[in-house]
Amino acid sequence: MCRQHCKGCTRDDIIFDRIGKIAEFLDRGYRTDNYIPDPVRAIDTYCFHTEMLIKYFKRKDLFKLIKNIDVLFHAHVDLLLSHYDTLDWGSWESKVKHSMILFKRDAEEICAAKGITYPDPIAEQIIFYFNTRMGSDEWELTSALKVTWNLLT
Repeated sequence: MCRQHCKGCTRDDIIFDRIGKIAEFLDRGYRTDNYIPDPVRAIDTYCFHTEMLIKYFKRKDLFKLIKNIDVLFHAHVDLLLSHYDTLDWGSWESKVKHSMILFKRDAEEICAAKGITYPDPIAEQIIFYFNTRMGSDEWELTSALKVTWNLLT
Protein backbone atom coordinates (compact mmCIF):
# COMPACT_ATOMS: atom_id res chain seq x y z
CA MET A 1 0.00 0.00 0.00
CA CYS A 2 1.25 3.47 -0.76
CA ARG A 3 0.93 6.18 1.86
CA GLN A 4 -2.08 7.91 0.33
CA HIS A 5 -4.07 4.68 0.49
CA CYS A 6 -3.12 3.90 4.09
CA LYS A 7 -4.28 7.00 5.98
CA GLY A 8 -7.54 6.38 7.75
CA CYS A 9 -8.03 3.05 6.02
CA THR A 10 -9.58 0.28 8.13
CA ARG A 11 -10.60 -3.34 7.62
CA ASP A 12 -14.01 -2.04 6.53
CA ASP A 13 -12.38 -0.43 3.50
CA ILE A 14 -10.73 -3.61 2.21
CA ILE A 15 -12.18 -4.73 -1.10
CA PHE A 16 -9.98 -7.76 -1.76
CA ASP A 17 -7.46 -9.50 0.49
CA ARG A 18 -7.06 -13.13 -0.53
CA ILE A 19 -4.46 -14.13 2.06
CA GLY A 20 -5.07 -11.51 4.75
CA LYS A 21 -1.88 -9.46 4.26
CA ILE A 22 -3.70 -6.14 3.91
CA ALA A 23 -5.74 -6.74 7.06
CA GLU A 24 -2.54 -7.71 8.87
CA PHE A 25 -0.86 -4.51 7.67
CA LEU A 26 -3.80 -2.34 8.76
CA ASP A 27 -3.95 -4.02 12.16
CA ARG A 28 -0.49 -2.58 12.88
CA GLY A 29 -2.14 0.85 13.03
CA TYR A 30 0.15 2.68 10.63
CA ARG A 31 -0.83 6.29 9.99
CA THR A 32 0.58 8.73 7.52
CA ASP A 33 0.07 12.34 6.65
CA ASN A 34 -2.76 13.04 4.28
CA TYR A 35 -1.24 13.60 0.87
CA ILE A 36 -2.47 16.92 -0.42
CA PRO A 37 -0.67 18.17 -3.54
CA ASP A 38 1.60 21.19 -3.17
CA PRO A 39 0.03 24.16 -4.99
CA VAL A 40 3.40 25.81 -5.68
CA ARG A 41 4.71 22.63 -7.28
CA ALA A 42 1.50 22.32 -9.33
CA ILE A 43 1.90 25.88 -10.60
CA ASP A 44 5.60 25.38 -11.36
CA THR A 45 4.84 22.14 -13.20
CA TYR A 46 2.08 23.82 -15.19
CA CYS A 47 4.28 26.78 -16.19
CA PHE A 48 7.24 24.58 -17.14
CA HIS A 49 5.15 22.21 -19.24
CA THR A 50 3.36 25.10 -20.95
CA GLU A 51 6.77 26.17 -22.22
CA MET A 52 7.45 22.58 -23.28
CA LEU A 53 4.08 22.51 -25.05
CA ILE A 54 5.10 25.51 -27.17
CA LYS A 55 8.38 23.82 -28.08
CA TYR A 56 6.69 20.56 -29.10
CA PHE A 57 3.98 22.41 -31.00
CA LYS A 58 6.60 24.23 -33.07
CA ARG A 59 8.38 20.91 -33.69
CA LYS A 60 5.05 19.27 -34.61
CA ASP A 61 5.87 16.45 -32.19
CA LEU A 62 2.38 15.04 -31.70
CA PHE A 63 3.26 12.40 -29.12
CA LYS A 64 5.10 14.82 -26.83
CA LEU A 65 2.26 17.32 -27.27
CA ILE A 66 -0.24 14.74 -26.07
CA LYS A 67 1.94 13.81 -23.10
CA ASN A 68 2.43 17.45 -22.12
CA ILE A 69 -1.29 18.15 -22.34
CA ASP A 70 -1.75 15.22 -19.94
CA VAL A 71 0.84 16.74 -17.56
CA LEU A 72 -0.97 20.10 -17.73
CA PHE A 73 -4.26 18.38 -16.92
CA HIS A 74 -2.80 16.61 -13.89
CA ALA A 75 -1.07 19.79 -12.67
CA HIS A 76 -4.43 21.55 -12.84
CA VAL A 77 -6.11 18.70 -10.93
CA ASP A 78 -3.33 18.82 -8.30
CA LEU A 79 -3.87 22.56 -7.90
CA LEU A 80 -7.60 22.02 -7.36
CA LEU A 81 -6.99 19.12 -4.97
CA SER A 82 -4.54 21.23 -2.95
CA HIS A 83 -7.47 23.46 -2.05
CA TYR A 84 -10.60 21.32 -2.23
CA ASP A 85 -9.60 17.77 -1.28
CA THR A 86 -11.08 17.06 2.13
CA LEU A 87 -11.26 13.26 1.91
CA ASP A 88 -9.17 11.47 4.49
CA TRP A 89 -7.60 8.72 2.41
CA GLY A 90 -7.33 7.24 -1.01
CA SER A 91 -6.70 8.13 -4.56
CA TRP A 92 -9.03 8.30 -7.54
CA GLU A 93 -10.25 4.73 -7.11
CA SER A 94 -11.62 5.43 -3.64
CA LYS A 95 -12.70 8.99 -4.43
CA VAL A 96 -14.67 8.21 -7.60
CA LYS A 97 -17.85 7.70 -5.58
CA HIS A 98 -17.60 11.33 -4.43
CA SER A 99 -16.80 12.82 -7.84
CA MET A 100 -20.38 13.15 -9.07
CA ILE A 101 -21.46 15.11 -5.99
CA LEU A 102 -18.40 17.37 -6.16
CA PHE A 103 -18.98 17.95 -9.88
CA LYS A 104 -22.62 18.84 -9.15
CA ARG A 105 -21.54 21.41 -6.53
CA ASP A 106 -19.01 22.98 -8.91
CA ALA A 107 -21.52 23.03 -11.77
CA GLU A 108 -24.19 24.64 -9.54
CA GLU A 109 -21.74 27.36 -8.47
CA ILE A 110 -20.62 28.07 -12.04
CA CYS A 111 -24.19 28.08 -13.37
CA ALA A 112 -25.28 30.51 -10.64
CA ALA A 113 -22.35 32.82 -11.43
CA LYS A 114 -23.23 32.79 -15.13
CA GLY A 115 -27.00 33.09 -14.65
CA ILE A 116 -27.69 29.62 -16.06
CA THR A 117 -30.47 27.45 -14.64
CA TYR A 118 -28.88 24.31 -13.24
CA PRO A 119 -30.87 21.12 -14.03
CA ASP A 120 -30.94 19.76 -10.47
CA PRO A 121 -33.51 16.95 -11.06
CA ILE A 122 -31.42 15.62 -13.93
CA ALA A 123 -28.23 15.77 -11.87
CA GLU A 124 -29.92 13.92 -9.00
CA GLN A 125 -31.08 11.18 -11.38
CA ILE A 126 -27.59 10.84 -12.84
CA ILE A 127 -26.06 10.59 -9.36
CA PHE A 128 -28.71 8.05 -8.37
CA TYR A 129 -27.95 6.02 -11.51
CA PHE A 130 -24.19 6.27 -10.90
CA ASN A 131 -24.51 5.07 -7.30
CA THR A 132 -26.89 2.28 -8.30
CA ARG A 133 -24.52 1.05 -11.00
CA MET A 134 -21.46 1.29 -8.74
CA GLY A 135 -23.24 -0.82 -6.12
CA SER A 136 -24.40 -3.45 -8.60
CA ASP A 137 -22.62 -6.60 -9.70
CA GLU A 138 -24.44 -6.48 -13.04
CA TRP A 139 -22.95 -4.63 -15.99
CA GLU A 140 -25.96 -4.48 -18.30
CA LEU A 141 -28.16 -1.44 -18.81
CA THR A 142 -30.72 -0.94 -16.09
CA SER A 143 -34.10 0.73 -15.91
CA ALA A 144 -32.41 3.60 -14.02
CA LEU A 145 -30.61 4.49 -17.26
CA LYS A 146 -33.94 4.55 -19.09
CA VAL A 147 -35.40 6.85 -16.42
CA THR A 148 -32.38 9.15 -16.68
CA TRP A 149 -32.55 9.15 -20.47
CA ASN A 150 -36.27 10.02 -20.36
CA LEU A 151 -35.50 12.98 -18.08
CA LEU A 152 -32.80 14.22 -20.43
CA THR A 153 -34.94 14.02 -23.56
